[in-house]
Amino acid sequence: MPLPPPPRSDRRRTTDGRRGKVAPGAARRSTPVRRAVRRAGSARRVLRGLARLAPAFAALALVAACADEPVPVGRVAVEPEMLTLPYPGSTETEIAWQPIAPLGAVRGELRVFVHLLDAEGELVRTFDHLFPGDWEVGKPTAYPLELYQSTLGEPLPAGDYRLTLGLHDADRRWPLQTTGAEVDGREYQLATIRVPGPEPAGFPRLAFSETWLASERGADRQILGRRWLGPEGSIRVTGAGTAGRLSFVVVVPELSENMERTLEEGEIGPSLRVASTCDASETMVTGTGSHRVDLSVPADAECGILFDPNYRLTWPGSRGERSVLLENLYWRAAGVSAAAPAGAASPAAPG
Repeated sequence: MPLPPPPRSDRRRTTDGRRGKVAPGAARRSTPVRRAVRRAGSARRVLRGLARLAPAFAALALVAACADEPVPVGRVAVEPEMLTLPYPGSTETEIAWQPIAPLGAVRGELRVFVHLLDAEGELVRTFDHLFPGDWEVGKPTAYPLELYQSTLGEPLPAGDYRLTLGLHDADRRWPLQTTGAEVDGREYQLATIRVPGPEPAGFPRLAFSETWLASERGADRQILGRRWLGPEGSIRVTGAGTAGRLSFVVVVPELSENMERTLEEGEIGPSLRVASTCDASETMVTGTGSHRVDLSVPADAECGILFDPNYRLTWPGSRGERSVLLENLYWRAAGVSAAAPAGAASPAAPG
């Protein structure tokens, strides 16, 4: 009986192309040509596999790109988008929010930063504040924001400035949907502020009593300057060309290391009485912290504002007794529109 043919692994071609037999277990001789052919075949199979997977890779890339694109958590706009800000004076804009997505975990306070940038993009003023209320998807929030140039600070050079805004907590800023451009990492331009230059004729003259110390530089771009008051003092107001409002912030300091506070007899906590003959008003400020005071001033009035604290502060190097700090003093003429006039010529940009 003839023997069956050997398995394919035991057969090989002879030099003349015929198949021959090899001994069982004998290894097939490897040559550089055969190795190259095998590598080339493997490479072609890999390339064909990659080609089949190309659509899947494209889909993954699209998903990754979408994942990197920030999803806005809310829409925000201001009205009007062009305002005039004289010195020393103020103007007002309204900020309108529409939350459209949850914020997730918020670390610390939810805050709104509002920046004023010059023509070179330098930060020159800030009007930062807490977001009012809770962030609730679908619940719109709108409120007025007063922008000002304090008479306790230097005036801005005449020109056009960009008003920018953002939403943040202690760790991050959130992406927003706005009509303006993004000028920095999640900081958006919302309005243009036109500064016409100093207008001393429209601002009442203020004379500080001798118990006020000299003005000193503030700590940041939000509080440019401030003045300490001694035991008590006053400000005389004259020469207002039109009726308006005088606004300022008084700070009743908290006690710090080495600071001593002496209360008047019978008092249990610090307070400040602000009495004005300009509008016959009296305002009581109680407790430590910052307190805003608004006083009406008639046109051409000659009147005074009395500051009467019930405490005195001393500390090493204080050079006498002190009481309150005055910050951000500015004027708002009655009946003056916040919006810049349409078609007004643009002053030279600050240099």
